[in-house]
Amino acid sequence: MTQIEIKKYHINNLDFTVRTAGLENSGDLVVLLHGFPESSLMWEPLMKILAEKGYRVIAPNQRGYSSDARPKGFENYTMKLLASDVVTLAEKVGFKNKFHLVGHDIGAVSWLDYSHFISRVGQLYLFLIGLHISGHLIMILHKKKKALMCIYFNINLSPNLFYALDIIVP
Repeated sequence: MTQIEIKKYHINNLDFTVRTAGLENSGDLVVLLHGFPESSLMWEPLMKILAEKGYRVIAPNQRGYSSDARPKGFENYTMKLLASDVVTLAEKVGFKNKFHLVGHDIGAVSWLDYSHFISRVGQLYLFLIGLHISGHLIMILHKKKKALMCIYFNINLSPNLFYALDIIVP
């Protein structure tokens, strides 16, 4: 059975608590981003499933949630900085290629405009509830196929449906 490890990574002058699974695997990297008021703990069941299928999986407690990554000031919480933390973390775990990203709530919002890091993202799955229509338009303009997951979930379908349909875990 896959074990979840909890590690600290120094990223962008902050120390992040990160759950990892399957880093010794040879599959693609999957980054899981929690929502508010959650933590990376919410992803443990999915992390085990993905790692057992050969993926490398990381789930950080994001900026503002990791106890040693809570800088003061609104300017330290821009969407670009939140996304930069994720890209830098992927590099820290030794993954310089594209990775798959799954974001829930605020973990998804920071990637609605991910144009700065578009070359690093393979598949993007954003789960948002109650997102304003402008968020959908941004997604559609960036990646039409990838907007489907966001729109599909927003009509209040259970996340378990995605597992059943093997959309997340092929």
